[in-house]
Amino acid sequence: MFYNASDFSQSLCWDMSSSPSVNDMFTGSSGSLASYPGCLPQSSSAPSPVPTPIPTFVPTYENGATAALMALIEALQSHVSDLEATIATMQSVDSDVVSTIAVMQATDADLQSVDSALAKDMSDIKLRVDRVAEWKRKVRRGTENLTTRRAKDQRRRH
Repeated sequence: MFYNASDFSQSLCWDMSSSPSVNDMFTGSSGSLASYPGCLPQSSSAPSPVPTPIPTFVPTYENGATAALMALIEALQSHVSDLEATIATMQSVDSDVVSTIAVMQATDADLQSVDSALAKDMSDIKLRVDRVAEWKRKVRRGTENLTTRRAKDQRRRH
């Protein structure tokens, strides 16, 4: 409305009831009307719905909407990057888990083999312990018999 205006502290008073011509609106002033839409700046469109403290080349409703849209796009791109990083990490962890499971299965098979060997060894040890216990009993009996015989022999000699 005030294209190329330099001062807004003017009073405008137009009596539209007598249907004056547009040129009559500027009587007594240095103002004039430029033809529409040629009077609009090239990068401009409709004026902003809310006045701004300083002029803008792009209406503020477009600036605000564009800025909000750009911020949303940047946030979404950031979230996509975060999700891609999370997926890569999960795939790496999944691969590590698969490797760990394979190692655990191999270890389990090894442990079962060791367990079987230990069971056989324990059985052999138990047999040896039982033999040693039997020998101990025989030695005790023999010692007791020997002691008894000596005691009898000594009584006979006396």
